[in-house]
Amino acid sequence: MSSEEEHICCICGKRFKGYGHNPDPVKVEGCCCDECNEKIVLPAREEQIRKIIESW
Repeated sequence: MSSEEEHICCICGKRFKGYGHNPDPVKVEGCCCDECNEKIVLPAREEQIRKIIESW
């Protein structure tokens, strides 16, 4: 995967250039754009961490 290749975000379906991001835990496969990573994936990961910490 090249930073110049065009990809389709596995979350929103928009085209983007760059390497993309791991969409886990929102999606298991594919890559997501910067916007979905920032607005959807990172908050989902933070929520998972919060739940783990609260369960201690």
